[in-house]
Amino acid sequence: MFQTVLSRRILPVQRPPRHPMIDYLWVAFDASESYDAAEIISECSMIQRFRPLFPHPSRFLLIPIVLVLVMTACSTNPVTGKRELFIVSPQHELQIGEQEFLPNQQSQGGLYRADPALGEYVNAVGQRLAAVSDSLLPYEFVVLNNDTPNAWALPGGKIAINRGLLLQLRNEAELAAVLGHEIVHAAARHYARAMSRASALELGANILIDLAIYEEWQDTDLLQQGKRTALFAFNQRYSREAEIQSDEYGIRYMVRAGYDPRAAVSLQSTFVDMVRQSEPSFEALFASHPPSLERYERNQRTVQDYAPGGRIGEQAFLEATAYVRSTAPAYSLMQRAIQYAAVDEHQKSVSTIQEALRIVPKEPRFHGTLGMLLYNQQEYRAAIGAYSEAIALDSGYYEYFLGRGLAYGNLERFGSAEADLRRSQELFNTQLAADALTAISER
Repeated sequence: MFQTVLSRRILPVQRPPRHPMIDYLWVAFDASESYDAAEIISECSMIQRFRPLFPHPSRFLLIPIVLVLVMTACSTNPVTGKRELFIVSPQHELQIGEQEFLPNQQSQGGLYRADPALGEYVNAVGQRLAAVSDSLLPYEFVVLNNDTPNAWALPGGKIAINRGLLLQLRNEAELAAVLGHEIVHAAARHYARAMSRASALELGANILIDLAIYEEWQDTDLLQQGKRTALFAFNQRYSREAEIQSDEYGIRYMVRAGYDPRAAVSLQSTFVDMVRQSEPSFEALFASHPPSLERYERNQRTVQDYAPGGRIGEQAFLEATAYVRSTAPAYSLMQRAIQYAAVDEHQKSVSTIQEALRIVPKEPRFHGTLGMLLYNQQEYRAAIGAYSEAIALDSGYYEYFLGRGLAYGNLERFGSAEADLRRSQELFNTQLAADALTAISER
């Protein structure tokens, strides 16, 4: 009833093809960059191009009217000082950050627990930068137990950096460049801005489609495809703009906090080198933070506006990251153990993760991985023991409770299974746990 293979799976992103209709949709709804009603209506003059398609172009007056109403939601960006479209309120952003911070941590490996001092160090550097930012948010900085070199920010100042990215950095100033960049994403309200502009674009596109249906135009699928393509292209362009802005103002925050801004240049140089290596583990980082020679060169030009010098913090960084760097080979062993399991070399997989445990006996992830490997071999009692070790070291990660709960279920210890599965759901809602709880209730 409960037997299932525990694994992690990454789905490819499906990108829609570009279509000429994007040109029409884009011109009409790129007005979300503006906040002058006359300019918005002027932008909508392109509607005349659709005159052959619709006998009554006067109906298109709905588009500028709606856009003018949307523009009333404009407010000042706290970082740039410019008026921009924000449909999402600051209070709502704070709520989103609070609600999504834990689930995002859970889905990306959970907190790095093996060296709590490292988390304290990263938070201290982050708070030093946050104190000089343009938005006084309840900033929080955590280190995630994830090999992928990545960092991200949620609305409201919730920021995470992966263990894997810390291994790619050389000094505290480069860490400040990463965290400063993420702070700008939160302070400049990039999430709210993207949501607001995308909503305005989609609203306008839907009006076009509704009018096409009203006028009985046969090829409405063309407009639907154009809408999807326009939204995708918008997100791509917005992402690029947000990254450039975060680089620029992140450097400004570095200087305010006393760091050497040249570290932002060396950081981009590192990212460009990582691209050339083309390792699969870098894909997640570059999907959300696309590096390029353009960004490297922009940072070079930006730092010329500031006097050279400032804190590098190489020794402090090396001391703070000494443990995570010295234990990095053990995490490579964990990945190798998972690879062995994927090709049914179960004995090798277990012996390899046990080797990792000898290097870092207090790493809950290694105990949890051992539990997963044993579970998949239907050694449920041994799996329960491994998961229990993981929970003793980290009682805040859902996978350990999920795995142990499923193992209990297979041994028909339903009371223990239900307790663990419910705890798993409290930490991170999964369909696997929900299905298992349903099976328990229906037995």
